[in-house]
Amino acid sequence: MPTKDSNKSASVSSVAANRTVTMSLSTTVKVILVIVLVGLSFWGGVIYGKGFRSGRALVNYLAERSEYRRYAIGLVVYISPSSITIANENNSGAQEFNIKPNTLISINGVRAKATQIQPGNIALIRVDKLNSNQAADILVNSHFKG
Repeated sequence: MPTKDSNKSASVSSVAANRTVTMSLSTTVKVILVIVLVGLSFWGGVIYGKGFRSGRALVNYLAERSEYRRYAIGLVVYISPSSITIANENNSGAQEFNIKPNTLISINGVRAKATQIQPGNIALIRVDKLNSNQAADILVNSHFKG
């Protein structure tokens, strides 16, 4: 007849070593759950890893994604309602960007119009991801340093 404790434990014995290991049922369930979770994690990692055949593919993927986050910073040389031209501090290279009606323009954190930007201000321009000649956002801040 089974005892009250025998229903709540599992045992493994080795006849050669003459030893018996007894674990409670809750510990056995926890061990099985950990093994299943580790196996599922490994399997998920293998499936995820098949998307990138090599480390080089991952680098290429990240490089493609980063090209959508291009920025330009420089001294405002010319500004009109439809375009802005900035140059680096040596005036050795100038970049011109188109300003569309949906371009966000901010001066010191306040929404503004292109006509409020003055030549000589320093501007940070986020380039539109679909058109490299288009300014998506223009941020002008008196705290920017050239």
